[in-house]
Amino acid sequence: MKKCIMCGKEFIVSKYNKDQKYCCKQCGRKHYHIVNREKSNKQSNDWYKNNRQDKLVKMARYRSENKDLFDWYKNKERFDGQRLKVLERDNYMCQTCGVPGGKELNVHHKDKNRKNNQLSNLITLCHSCHSRLHRMLEK
Repeated sequence: MKKCIMCGKEFIVSKYNKDQKYCCKQCGRKHYHIVNREKSNKQSNDWYKNNRQDKLVKMARYRSENKDLFDWYKNKERFDGQRLKVLERDNYMCQTCGVPGGKELNVHHKDKNRKNNQLSNLITLCHSCHSRLHRMLEK
């Protein structure tokens, strides 16, 4: 019997691996990540510093190639011009959790019909409530 160096549980050493230090693979992985955390963080920070400019150039290129998509998303007429009216009606606050917000607010169709842009069918939600609602509707 041997003790796991990660969790302290006792385990039987395999006859194929006499140098076994962990009771299971999960303990081995946890210990590896704890020991190599600083090395891993340094490597990812170095990569980010060296590749940040390249990443920004790629993002700018993507936005310019897909300009019509970004323009559509920012278009104030997307809800037949009702978006600003809905936000003003709801005092720029999420109607589920009450969080005030600016650009983080979404306008949602209550009946899931994107063509029904009546004020009574639209509601203001923050990004997290809007995502949560769509996840619940998918189930």
